[in-house]
Amino acid sequence: MKKVLVLILSMALMACNPVPQSWTVTIIGLKDEPEIITVQQGENYRFVLPEDALFNRVFVNEVEVQLDANHEYLIEDIQTDIQITFNRQHTIILEQGVGYELVIVDDHQVVNEGQHVMFQLILDDDYDQSEPKVYINNIQTVLTDFEFEVEAVMSNLMITVRNVIRNPESPSIESPVAPPVETPVESPVESPIEPPKPNYGQYSNRDLSWWYRIPSPLNLGVQPTIEADIARLLQQYNGLWLKPATKKVIYLTMDEGYEYEQNTEQILDIAKVKQVPIMFFVTGSYVQRNPQLV
Repeated sequence: MKKVLVLILSMALMACNPVPQSWTVTIIGLKDEPEIITVQQGENYRFVLPEDALFNRVFVNEVEVQLDANHEYLIEDIQTDIQITFNRQHTIILEQGVGYELVIVDDHQVVNEGQHVMFQLILDDDYDQSEPKVYINNIQTVLTDFEFEVEAVMSNLMITVRNVIRNPESPSIESPVAPPVETPVESPVESPIEPPKPNYGQYSNRDLSWWYRIPSPLNLGVQPTIEADIARLLQQYNGLWLKPATKKVIYLTMDEGYEYEQNTEQILDIAKVKQVPIMFFVTGSYVQRNPQLV
């Protein structure tokens, strides 16, 4: 009776405190033999892919997973046995040329390691179809009915074709004849002609004043006059100071740099609003003092 009670009590304690269940993590492919690791129920497992590993695809229970930047992957809350396997993808490069075309039958130029791949060689009609030779990574392969295969891809592949010969009876493609090259005749080099230097001594340094004389008393039918020396100077250089009064027009001018210097910005603002054009005559000293405004 005591033994029965002890057994029942032990079973009850086990039910209240169950023994943790363990699972296995099997890593296949990193070493010569599978690596088996025991983990507990609900435990996390982190594995690291060596930096020199040849694999670029990782599978956990046949589901591909993505590694982080440190080549690590975390399996969280393990509730079953785990199998980690690896695979690798390879690139196929087809060297195309004149008179032929290389084709991958399933049209995939990125394949998994160990995958079977079929190729076709298609020649143009005017090329000899008995001469071409196909090379896989510089090793000649067998070409049957213009097809060849790689039973298990284990590296990147470079497919090249050699000895593609055009049929003799095919019409030849004439190369365009380049026009004759004419040898240019060198012209004698002429020395540049220097422009004549200006003779500033021919100009007078006599001071002149600019002003005009309004008729007095004011007579609307009489034009203003200027000094004779100023008139001759304007005529010599096609200067314009007076226009025929064919219509009533007012020309607004301002001698900038004198009485208007402190009001220039305000004058410009008003002229812009009223759309009134103004001719400003500025002095050199004013330009030096107000370069931004000018």
